[in-house]
Amino acid sequence: MCAWQLRSEPKPQLSEAEVIEACLKIAARHGYWAVRNPVGRYKTLDMDERIVTFGTKGDPDYTFTHARYRSFLAEFKATGGELSPAQIKRIASINITYPGLPVVVIDDPEEFSDWLAQHERSP
Repeated sequence: MCAWQLRSEPKPQLSEAEVIEACLKIAARHGYWAVRNPVGRYKTLDMDERIVTFGTKGDPDYTFTHARYRSFLAEFKATGGELSPAQIKRIASINITYPGLPVVVIDDPEEFSDWLAQHERSP
């Protein structure tokens, strides 16, 4: 019996912010324009201090567009992160309403890089 085993190093646990930062750099190298999709209620800073609502609860975090390749939406998570019920519902709604618009859930920059290469090969 062997007293040792070869094991690959475990992948680092990344926060959502770290995943986003790495994936935005990857997408930029591929020529994508990334636009943040804010969701929530915000108070304006003007004299009226109005409440303004942006987006729909569960909307993906970013929209990516490219001059040559199809646009797609991306929801980012920390490594191993889970979608909320609102996100699951909203992504399902987007898939039904806009069947040609890919929605990708990303918790690993390497997997995003692989997905992006495959996305760029698809019609």
